[in-house]
Amino acid sequence: MNKAALAPSRLAAPEPVLRVRGLVKRFGPGCAQCAQQTGDSAGTNRCPACGTIVALRGVGLDVGAGEVLGIVGESGSGKTTLLRCLSMDLGAEAGSVLLSGVGELLGRSGRVHRETRARELAIVHQDPFAAGMLPRLSAETNVAERLLTNGARTFEPLSRQASTMLARMEVAPGRHRDPLGTFSGGMRQRVQLARALVHRPRLLLLDEPTTGLDPSVQATVLSLIERAIDRVGAGTVLVTHDLGVVALLADRVVVMHHGEIVEEGVTDGVLEDPRHPYTRSLVASRLP
Repeated sequence: MNKAALAPSRLAAPEPVLRVRGLVKRFGPGCAQCAQQTGDSAGTNRCPACGTIVALRGVGLDVGAGEVLGIVGESGSGKTTLLRCLSMDLGAEAGSVLLSGVGELLGRSGRVHRETRARELAIVHQDPFAAGMLPRLSAETNVAERLLTNGARTFEPLSRQASTMLARMEVAPGRHRDPLGTFSGGMRQRVQLARALVHRPRLLLLDEPTTGLDPSVQATVLSLIERAIDRVGAGTVLVTHDLGVVALLADRVVVMHHGEIVEEGVTDGVLEDPRHPYTRSLVASRLP
């Protein structure tokens, strides 16, 4: 999407497809002192009294349909834990994750959990094989498998939909039936994007989707992601350490530090005029 072409109201207050409120996640036994002795003001997310890691401290955010929200922060900031809660891989001790048309995502289990993940969410990982894609299967089969998970059974429509989405990701038709293991890293990411978007999810989660790619390949993949989000209209959460990727792709950005959101706003505003000292340090570290 072209951020410059978006109306101010589109950037400031998109209709939320995802609402996160008061999300709390700790790793460890926990104690009465955790809340007071961790967080941005304490300069740590590890409780000195009991050793518990407070990964998320009352995190809240909204994501609009067709909007890209960037989540940035150094390792240990809480951004990966947040993504895992949104993807239903982790539970939480408190808070809610509401997806429009679906309801509360936290606390689902068994068949309901599996069906919700398959039908409503899509995750693009840094490593395509972490997403369950298989190197010995063809690109087309890896994409079609996502449709099988959602209940499709007839071969011809499966093949046609998979092939159409691969073409949209600029994978040459002559390669649709080649084993995924024969593809380069950038081409694997294109196949993973096709797989993620073939069923039009409500919520798209991007976990460092261009890390490790050459700059020219990265630019192509980002352009494909941008066009795909415009077409599908999913609410999108982008987790990355790369502020350049955020600047290119995200409409708004959230900065996390020690499990808390310390700054948020329209991407250009946050990156050009950061207010929090931690955000200023992140932006400064990106400058040549």
